[in-house]
Amino acid sequence: MKENNFNIDITKGIEGVIWKSIDESIHLKSIESFYTLNNFINDILLLSIKEYSLVTYTKYINIPASYIITTNKFLKNDISYHEIHTFCIKRILELFQYILEYKLSYSIPLDYTKTNQIEIESIQKTNNLIYLTINSFNRFYEVSS
Repeated sequence: MKENNFNIDITKGIEGVIWKSIDESIHLKSIESFYTLNNFINDILLLSIKEYSLVTYTKYINIPASYIITTNKFLKNDISYHEIHTFCIKRILELFQYILEYKLSYSIPLDYTKTNQIEIESIQKTNNLIYLTINSFNRFYEVSS
């Protein structure tokens, strides 16, 4: 999945199906189904980070923020959606915290003494991932406010 080595997207075309399934699991208030689908999204995002696949990461990073749009829509008309709404928020916050902690702590070791060996390309890729994550988190924040 590394973009530098080849340009194959193994998830091409399934993001719409996954999103419809997530939407349906929220509509049915099925925390178990949502949890499974959300874990799939998380796995794709984390693999995208590991492989520096910005194309795939960009496609999937905004999906978690969309959970709130969906749950808000149902919650406005039916308070029984509160449990899944709260669960979605927790999952989003856990994901974003993990991504930011991972990328901020592992991009360059803090005790790195040989600055001539720091790879600028790696720092740029890390910055791109952090930028996309923060933008998605801002989208989540705007929606949930």
